[in-house]
Amino acid sequence: MGDHLYISAADADAPLVAQLRQQIQQAGFVVWDSRGSSSGQVPQAIQACWALLVIASPHSIAATERHSEWTLALRSDKPLVPLVIGAVMLPPLLLRRRPLTASDPNRIDMPALLQRLTWLRSPRGEMQALRDRLGDLERSLARGQTNKADVFRAEIDRVQRQIGMREQGLAVPVPPPATPAPVPVTPTPAPIELVPPPVAQPAAQRHEDWGEAPDVQTFYGRQDELATLAQWITADRCRLVSLLGIGGMGKTTLATKIARTHAADFAYVVWRSLRNAPPLNDLLGQCIVFLSNQRETDLPDESGQRMSILLRYLQQQRCLLILDNAETILRGGDQAGRYREGYEGYGDLIRRVGEQAHQSLLLLTSREVPDGYERFDGVVARTLPLTGVSRSEGQVILHDKALSGSEAEWGDLINRYSGNPLALKLTSEFIREAYGGAIGDFLKEGEAILGEVRSHRGGHWLRPSSTYGGAR
Repeated sequence: MGDHLYISAADADAPLVAQLRQQIQQAGFVVWDSRGSSSGQVPQAIQACWALLVIASPHSIAATERHSEWTLALRSDKPLVPLVIGAVMLPPLLLRRRPLTASDPNRIDMPALLQRLTWLRSPRGEMQALRDRLGDLERSLARGQTNKADVFRAEIDRVQRQIGMREQGLAVPVPPPATPAPVPVTPTPAPIELVPPPVAQPAAQRHEDWGEAPDVQTFYGRQDELATLAQWITADRCRLVSLLGIGGMGKTTLATKIARTHAADFAYVVWRSLRNAPPLNDLLGQCIVFLSNQRETDLPDESGQRMSILLRYLQQQRCLLILDNAETILRGGDQAGRYREGYEGYGDLIRRVGEQAHQSLLLLTSREVPDGYERFDGVVARTLPLTGVSRSEGQVILHDKALSGSEAEWGDLINRYSGNPLALKLTSEFIREAYGGAIGDFLKEGEAILGEVRSHRGGHWLRPSSTYGGAR
């Protein structure tokens, strides 16, 4: 791993880069400054760095030389950290890197950025960067770029070997504990085993592609929901599970948490976001290429035939497929649950996964029930509606927001927003800025100020967020 962080930014963003460089260096990182350097030094600096911090502003997105820097970094297996400034249309390769966002360059969440950089320098962060690169290659292969298929397969094999070596390095054997000397103890009841312990797949036989899944190392609450999902996955062996709830309730994060927790139960894990409404054939192609270990790339054009191939792999091995943000392929409004024109095939996929016998699981997150889901009897398919968090869970979620108030004030705040984790987080920032963190002062303003916050923040409540365990 290199010794410096490379900041990829447009010249117009130089003041922001200077500010970021100073703060990042104060945190102990070495930052490479491209200003004043010759163009010949840039490739060497990228190849020698350990990550690229991409300042994704309107200026850099429009600059082709910045795109060349990102491409060179990916070819060298360097992770990208997109920092989105303002309203920009991100290319897919940045969208898949879990971007951090800031509507105002003067309001960047530096703790979150530094936490991401620190994590990327860890062994698991390096592993995630390789998995992201593997996902890029598999997507390219699945798109049918047959004239470069051999090149893609060779790169996929190389990255898989890198992942395998790092998995071996992480799998450190744990020595047996020493026999303790007998001491008098007070008997305690044995813990209740909610579900039978799963039979874990050996690490060498597992394959995981987490796509755009959020980081869930920090996760709060939802213990009852996690226990329910664990029962459905391990004991009941459901084929279909859907998490339903309005925006901000935590569907994406909960789905990722349960999938991470039970990844060892599956030979293959594939996490895909439907946020940008990908065509069904593209999704099927990516899944088949991954589940076949890149052996099956010459795929039929007809989606029904691709579904049959996918079902064959779901029968042969235990796979977990997570499809996030399924509401983006649905009409919504007074036609809730019905599929958008051109996306009806997703309904066929869900139906076949629920009806055909196999040993795998399709996990969906959505704001509405997809049409046809009700046909299943509750044995092979389950639905878990997500409601708001409790007062105690809300306090834990906001523990680092420097808020103060009595138990009654905390309860009133959380009830006012129906326990919506994302709404609470956004509102907590307003309380901290406008009222010095005093919940009581905020609540004294009554419904007028609450309505103003809802109006100001409301559009964001319906959009996913991955900044903390209880949201999204």
